[in-house]
Amino acid sequence: MPGTFRPVQNPYTWVNLTNMLWVEQPVGVGFTQGTPDITDEVGLGKEFAGFYKNFVTAFGLQKRKVYLTGESYAGYYIPYIADTFINLKDKIYYNLAGVAINDPILGDGTLQQEVPVVPYLDYVSRFSGSIFPDSRVTHGIRVSGVSILQTCFIPLESILREQS
Repeated sequence: MPGTFRPVQNPYTWVNLTNMLWVEQPVGVGFTQGTPDITDEVGLGKEFAGFYKNFVTAFGLQKRKVYLTGESYAGYYIPYIADTFINLKDKIYYNLAGVAINDPILGDGTLQQEVPVVPYLDYVSRFSGSIFPDSRVTHGIRVSGVSILQTCFIPLESILREQS
């Protein structure tokens, strides 16, 4: 509210319209406790569905619309959980209404870590050409089977060491 000098209740807050559940998944990540017992993402989807059904039963949340959301590594997990919900064909417990993934990891380490290095180094070299005297820096993802990270940063480390 304009003109207030202390916090005030917001009667229009979204928390009056919905419930939200944060789940750290799978067992073994973050602050979760227990021993991981799944071997792939399909198992993760089934494990999550079992947990979610128990949660819905415990709190009487049957027939509610469910929106699965996540970020980062959830790019791997959310599609499998959504697939499990859909394949269970049970709208009482798994009434999936939508999916949203923010800044997802969708591929392997090459796509997530090494490929973005190339445009970054091209950009940086425009402003500091003397840092990268070796033309290998931005030429291709792999040079003679060596990853771009090894090709770029090993020479960079030695250059910085020489300058200090």
